[in-house]
Amino acid sequence: EVLRKVIQILTLTLSLNPNRNPNPNSNAHPNPNGHPKACGLGIFDSVQATWNLYEQNAGEALCEAAESGMEVIVKEAMANGRLLRDPRLTKTAEYLKAPADAVALAAAMAQPFNPMVLSGAVTVAQLESNAVALELLGRFQSGEAGVREALEALKVELRMNVEDYWAERKALTWN
Repeated sequence: EVLRKVIQILTLTLSLNPNRNPNPNSNAHPNPNGHPKACGLGIFDSVQATWNLYEQNAGEALCEAAESGMEVIVKEAMANGRLLRDPRLTKTAEYLKAPADAVALAAAMAQPFNPMVLSGAVTVAQLESNAVALELLGRFQSGEAGVREALEALKVELRMNVEDYWAERKALTWN
C-alpha cells in the first residue's frame, strides 16, 4: 500500500548502464542492462540510458521501452565531449551549418524512441549552442534535403564497438 502511494507521487526512472552487462552484445536480454523484464513491470515511468553516435547499443531496448509507454531519457549524447573532437562530426556540422554539439544532440533526438535528451550545458553559451539542436531536428523531421542522410551516415560512421566505448569512457581522467 505504501509503495502504491509512493508510485502515485513519484515518477520512477530506471537508469541503465550497458557497461554492467556481462555480455552487452548478447541478444538474450532486450534491455541493455541485462534486466529483460524491468521495462515491462509497470513500475517505472521512464528509462534513462546512454545513447550517442558512438554508443548505440541501447537503441533497440529504448524503442521497446517507448513502445510500452515509458518516457525515454538519453544521457551522454555527446559522449562526455569526446564526440565534439571527432573530425567526422565536425565535418558534418560544417555541412549542416550547425555547431557540432547541436548535431550530436539532434542525432540523439531524432531516434525512433523519441527521447528527452539531457545536454549537460553549464553555461549560457553552451545552452544557446545546444538549442540549435531543436532547429536541426526540425530540419530533419521536415525532410530537408541532406539532413536525414547526414545524420544517418554519422550513425554508421561513428558507431563504436560497445566494449571499446565503455573501456575508453572508463579511462577518462575524471573517472
